Amino acid sequence: MRTCLLSILTYLNLITKIVLDGTKIQISSIFIWKRAISTILNSMTDIIDLTLLGFKQIPPESGTLALIGGAEFTGGCSFDQYLLEKTKSKTISLIPTAAAFENPNKAVENAAKYFSQFGVEVNNIMILKRDDASNPNLIDQINKAEFLYIPGGSPLHLKGVLKDTPALDAIVNKWQSGTPLAGSSAGAMVIGDPMIDPRGGAYTVGLKLIKNLSVIPHFDSSFKERNSRSLKFAPKNTLIVGLEEKTALIRNTDGTWISMGAGNSHLYLNHEQLDLSDLN
Repeated sequence: MRTCLLSILTYLNLITKIVLDGTKIQISSIFIWKRAISTILNSMTDIIDLTLLGFKQIPPESGTLALIGGAEFTGGCSFDQYLLEKTKSKTISLIPTAAAFENPNKAVENAAKYFSQFGVEVNNIMILKRDDASNPNLIDQINKAEFLYIPGGSPLHLKGVLKDTPALDAIVNKWQSGTPLAGSSAGAMVIGDPMIDPRGGAYTVGLKLIKNLSVIPHFDSSFKERNSRSLKFAPKNTLIVGLEEKTALIRNTDGTWISMGAGNSHLYLNHEQLDLSDLN
């Protein structure tokens, strides 16, 4: 449609130049048509083939993926039981990198206490600084993991530690080979690209596990002004996922997407709100 209108507009521009000796009515008619077509073009949103976007190009053999809006390891996160039953995992391998400057041990303790109700153990993979991301012993732990979980904290520190490292390569390889992967808050943010900069809501480079996807966690929290800014300046053809706390957007191994938990998942593409069914 857009291509057709552009072709007509180009033709009318050519006619305008040629018909210099035409009548005033002829020229006026041409200008009216040009203005009408230009108005339509300016108001049109490009028709996007969703299959070309990153969330539709995840390798089919990839494991279950859970993008979580924050407040992990608390009541109301009903999706955790679903994930454990779906993946049949008995051990969670926690990578608390984002909490390195807070209390990573506390994050591990909270996770262990929370998952004990499901009869699941938690192993900690203490990748806290850049050098750790090249540590063969820690990378071996990633390679042996049944279920990888990256909880919240600082997304900028998390990205800085993992970017272009053997640890990130191992995480990606495990997930794309069938191992479940969950990221909450900062852990969800870095999975996409571009990533939202938490300092002001602008966009920066993510870890690129999924291109054309940006996650806004804590979507129901007090960061409403920053979230509005992120939506306003969202890059073209990028799926924006606003996740409320205790809420997960889950990609099953069959490629279907579902939303679970205490809140809602909000989807936007080119400033238009999508329905969850648009992802499937």
